[in-house]
Amino acid sequence: MQFISNEQIREFDLSPEFILPIVKSVLSAIKSGDIVIAPRPTIESRNGSRFMAFPVIIEDLGMAGVKWLGTTNGPATGGRGGSVIVLNEITSGKPFAVVDAAWITAVRTATVSLFAALIMASSDSRKIAFVGCGEQARLHLEYFARHFDLRAVSAFSRTMESASRFAQSAQQAFGIHGSAHASLRECVSDADIVISTTPSPSRELLKAEWLKENCFCSLVDLGRSFETNSMPSDRMFVVDDLAQFADLTRAGKLPVFSRVDPTTLVAISEGPKGHVSRTGGFLMPTGLGAVDVSIACAIFNRQRTNHS
Repeated sequence: MQFISNEQIREFDLSPEFILPIVKSVLSAIKSGDIVIAPRPTIESRNGSRFMAFPVIIEDLGMAGVKWLGTTNGPATGGRGGSVIVLNEITSGKPFAVVDAAWITAVRTATVSLFAALIMASSDSRKIAFVGCGEQARLHLEYFARHFDLRAVSAFSRTMESASRFAQSAQQAFGIHGSAHASLRECVSDADIVISTTPSPSRELLKAEWLKENCFCSLVDLGRSFETNSMPSDRMFVVDDLAQFADLTRAGKLPVFSRVDPTTLVAISEGPKGHVSRTGGFLMPTGLGAVDVSIACAIFNRQRTNHS
């Protein structure tokens, strides 16, 4: 059995161009039934650590896989958790690879946001705003800057220092004018794209009425910094896994979006483009394990090819 480490994966330089086709093919396969996803089981230890499994069968590839994820509630020795992906042959049932899922998870999150934005956001989007300025914000900026002609980046974070660093890095790395804001409302004002990636609820919650009518907003942080009661009933609200979204909502792990009926990434990716395209709206990605497993399989195949 082969183990592929996070360091080895980073050497592959997983760009959006590598992952976007995987996202599209996974969504298509879910619709056709060629990918089967089981409800994710979750167990919790006495100290509050949570462990989740995302099982997937990919018929076309002749393989099954499971992403195994552990998280902690607070600071812990060695970090706040981690994840791996185990790949199995369907014919024999035997596992053939274990793949570190840390970087895969990060790039999948940013790429799923980008995939939705390429359908929902205006092609003329010029200003992008970030609520939270950590790793996911940096990765989203890198990926979105490849596909949108961004001219301005605004940042809001727990501290002005953090927001200022992010704004400066945007200007240095991409030549995009960056600005830091102490007010969340001011940060998102006139933004065409908003990415919310806060690890905990921000001191000021994002409200839908602050956003432009056709703004695309990705709630990567499971909506923890969004005022759900502000969501108009006529705004498009997209989730990556409807069953998982419903389960997490019932369990109280997600805020309740009572004023909107969610649709899915599968529906907007396969549906009539004229109805969906460029109208803006909200994305709530809860973590589509089938994409992670498919990326892991693609990495395994690439490494095998490079070593043959």
